[in-house]
Amino acid sequence: MNKNEPLQRITINPSIFGGKPIIRDRRLVVEHITGMLAAGDITETLLEAYPG
Repeated sequence: MNKNEPLQRITINPSIFGGKPIIRDRRLVVEHITGMLAAGDITETLLEAYPG
């Protein structure tokens, strides 16, 4: 995986969550994921909670 590949999974659509960045094809806001990481969650926990 190259360093830009994860960024290709992020999209912005003004009609979804007020235009906040989301994970492509999911209704999952990027700020939720970054908030979980900031709170100390580890990658494995995130993947378990959001396997897609």
